[in-house]
Parts: sequence; structure tokens; C-alpha cells
Amino acid sequence: MLNTDRVLAAATFDFKGKRILVTGASGGIGLAAIQKLLDSGAAVYSNSRRKIDIQSDSLIQFNEDLSEEDNIEKWVSEIESIDGVIYSAGILDSIPIRFAKKEKMMKIWDINYFSAVTLCSLLIKKRKVNKGASFVFISSISAKHPYIGGSMYTGSKSALETFSKVLALELKDKLVRSNCIAPAMVKTEMYEKGIEKGSKEFMEEHIAKYPFGAGEPEDLAQAICFLLSDASRWINGITLTMDGGFLLQGS
Repeated sequence: MLNTDRVLAAATFDFKGKRILVTGASGGIGLAAIQKLLDSGAAVYSNSRRKIDIQSDSLIQFNEDLSEEDNIEKWVSEIESIDGVIYSAGILDSIPIRFAKKEKMMKIWDINYFSAVTLCSLLIKKRKVNKGASFVFISSISAKHPYIGGSMYTGSKSALETFSKVLALELKDKLVRSNCIAPAMVKTEMYEKGIEKGSKEFMEEHIAKYPFGAGEPEDLAQAICFLLSDASRWINGITLTMDGGFLLQGS
């Protein structure tokens, strides 16, 4: 097991003069990505339902519900053209198929998929995407490795991965790239909620199956910044699995 207390600063990036849009900014992966982007010189447009506690002249916060299309349109109209998008907003909820109702389905799909599509559509229509920009969507390993009760969540993430590929195809002439990251268990609010809904013992038993331990938000921030940067200029339309070796245990 690796020492997870070590400083995760393996890569440095230069985003001076770049403007990056980030959703799901208030915690976990989105917040870690924002901090790394700011440290790397980027200007960041963030959205989250609650205000984030980062003081920076390079951070412009928007705090509205992205499941409402009018809010997305208002946000896009207020920002300048961007060089990158991180779509990290998401809802995780387990619903056995026999209890599936459209209202519950739409709550998950609105944030996990439809808001992402609407945001990208408006950015393109309003010509807010600079040539050479990069989109990064946070998916999940469960998109390809489903679990009991996860039909709505895994379906929304599978759709997001397909959407990313189509976006990559449609914007390739502008040299705009689109990729996904599919993490396994990362220590975010969803991780804490998993402990609350289940048990600490169950979570510890699950994490014991990860040779490199559970992921940290900073692990994802590193990969996100790589996919946003010119260092990944030859990578387009992929889904990068980040699972700490978890899936290998079942092979």
C-alpha cells in the first residue's frame, strides 16, 4: 500500500492566460481541480450550489442549480470564451429497478447528463469555446462495471461517455478535444455518504481491495490538468480509468 500522506505534486502545469470552466466545484474532485488550476495560473469560472471558500481574484463563482436550463444560459452569457471545461457535477443515488420512477430518474439524469449536454451546446452556439480547448467529463468505472441498484447512475455515466466521444468528433476541426475520466472510489462527499448509508466496516472491506488505496481528489486533479493541457494534445475521445488497481483484482 502506498503512503497516501505524501504530497501529490508529481506534475506541474502552466495555465497562465487560460480560462477554465468548472462545475461541481464545492467539494472533492472539482475543488481540488480548481485549486490546482489557480496555482498553475489559470482564471477559473466555477459553479456550485454553495459558495466555495477560496479567495482569489482569478476565481469567479456562479452559484445556481444547473438542472435549470435558464441558469445555464445565464452563466454562459456572463463568461468570456474558455479554453477548457471540467464537468464534475454529479448525483449518486441507488434505486432498485422495481422502485424506478421518472421523477427520481430525472433528478439523476438532469445533473449527470442533460445539464452537461445543455452547457456544451450553449458554449458552442454562443462561440465561447476557443480553438484548441479541452473538455474533461468525470464519469465512473460503474459505467462499464454496473452494480445492483445502479441502473440510473450507471446509465447516466455511460451516456456521458458516449456524448464526450460525439463532442470530440463534432469539434475536431477546431482542434477541440473531449475526454472522460472514470474513477473508482475517491474520498469525496460521496465516499462519506457511502459510509453513512452502509457502514464503516463495509467501506473498509471494499477499500482493502484497492492495492493503491482509495483515491484522493488530488489524484483526479492531476489527471484533469493533464487532459486540459497541451501535454495530452494527441489524446481525444477516450475514457481514462483511475481505480488504484481495483479492477485488476477481478481479472
